Amino acid sequence: MKQKRTNNKLYQTSLFLIMAATNSSAFASTCSPGFYDPANGSACIPAELGKYVPNAGATTAFNADPGYFVNLTGSSTQTPSPPGYYVPISGASEAIPAAPGFFVANSGESSQTPAPAGYYVPGVAALSAIPAPIGYYVPTTGAASATPVSRGFYTAQQASDAQMPAGGLAAPLTATLQTSNLFNTLATELLNSNGTSTFKLATSYQNHKAKQIGLSNGDFNTHLGAFVLQANLLKRADGNTGLQASYGHHNLKNSTQVSNNGNSFEIAAFNSGALFQGRYQAFAVYGQTRYDNSRNVVVNAAGTQLETLKTSGIISWTGARSHITYPVIERFNVLSHFGALRYSTEGISETGSATLNGAPTTSIAALNAQSLNYISTPYTFGVVYDILPKLKDQFTAPITLETGVIGNFSGKKSLKLSSASGAEVNLPITQTSAVAGYVALKANGWKLDNGFNVAGAIQLEHGADSTAVRAGINLVKTW
Repeated sequence: MKQKRTNNKLYQTSLFLIMAATNSSAFASTCSPGFYDPANGSACIPAELGKYVPNAGATTAFNADPGYFVNLTGSSTQTPSPPGYYVPISGASEAIPAAPGFFVANSGESSQTPAPAGYYVPGVAALSAIPAPIGYYVPTTGAASATPVSRGFYTAQQASDAQMPAGGLAAPLTATLQTSNLFNTLATELLNSNGTSTFKLATSYQNHKAKQIGLSNGDFNTHLGAFVLQANLLKRADGNTGLQASYGHHNLKNSTQVSNNGNSFEIAAFNSGALFQGRYQAFAVYGQTRYDNSRNVVVNAAGTQLETLKTSGIISWTGARSHITYPVIERFNVLSHFGALRYSTEGISETGSATLNGAPTTSIAALNAQSLNYISTPYTFGVVYDILPKLKDQFTAPITLETGVIGNFSGKKSLKLSSASGAEVNLPITQTSAVAGYVALKANGWKLDNGFNVAGAIQLEHGADSTAVRAGINLVKTW
């Protein structure tokens, strides 16, 4: 009886184990790739967005890696972001397009790349950056647009990260205009000085500061000395006719960027005489300036490429000037100067040397100019007051105070420049239209022994574009 109970118990135990094994086989996970069973026995569920399941029988899903995304449920693989897109985080369900100023060159990237300096990216989802074209530059990284060069500046190649100043090439004409105007001032002062001697000599020094478009910093600063010699060939009761020779030397600088040296000469025929109740002076002139010009240019924003560019040439001018004074009331006169002069040169061709990080390299900043033909029409309007009238003993002519305005009817003149790479720039030469007020104190005749007369002048000019201080001495010898 005891043996029978034991066998029955063994049978029940075996049956339970068989049934348990059968149940376990029925509910174990058999999920396909893309699905997983988180409870290992419950239903299979598809992988969510941003996740994937690469193998069968999985109990968990994997987050998509940075640079990849999963945009469908039940995915067994992750998708690399295409070029132009990136994925910065894990578990992403979509890729992000590169923003303006950035690009993504390859697939599967987790970050976007900023456009380097000299390049830009105007839109989204870009695969590469665009080099700045000639005439534009990009000074920073991550730019969405290129910046056009400022007036008087240029770029000589694509992908420039800095603009280069062209203003230094205005130096020769600026210095020539200043010299020519000083010749005119000294000539009229000589004719106004007392005496009908055969020869009159004037000398003057002038410091002239002028603004110029196309300079990185500072203004033009010109030191100018001049001599004018007049010979009265035909003497009349109301005036003189004769010849005049003038010479001037200038040194123009702008910080360390520009250096210009030149020698100028001018020959003129003149005539003076009475005009109604006033007086006139007329000049027919021809002149030349021979110059050497040097400018230093920093080509890139980092300052590692430097170029020293040089040119030399001749600027010539021809034309006429007139000067009229007319009495208004006692001891007061009005005056006017008018001129029409044509300045010309055969052009400018720069040569020079360049270094990149201290080593010689190819020059890219050199510019060439077309021939220049500029018509200048300078003018002066002023009032003259006789502070001290003539005295018999020593003053042979009045001491006068003169004030007025100086300018040019021609307006701004642009010099057309180009480079070997095709860069073009119209360089405004500011000095051609500089308007300034002036005041001058002039002693028109101081009698010395041996028949000499000395005249002197101090003049100050100031305007928005220029400032000048001049001191001069005129020497007259009567024979």
